[in-house]
Amino acid sequence: MITTARRTAAETVFTPHLGHLGTELPTILIRTCDVITVDDETTYARPYFACMRP
Repeated sequence: MITTARRTAAETVFTPHLGHLGTELPTILIRTCDVITVDDETTYARPYFACMRP
């Protein structure tokens, strides 16, 4: 998923719930794009500096 998010320059990944991403939310995914869970409407936003692309 991380490779696809990078290749497509995805800004956000939506998931039904965190269980779809494994037992823990991958930190590297949050560094790549924002993650939003639909079941509890939580947004895991990447740090501002990670959004600044050259």
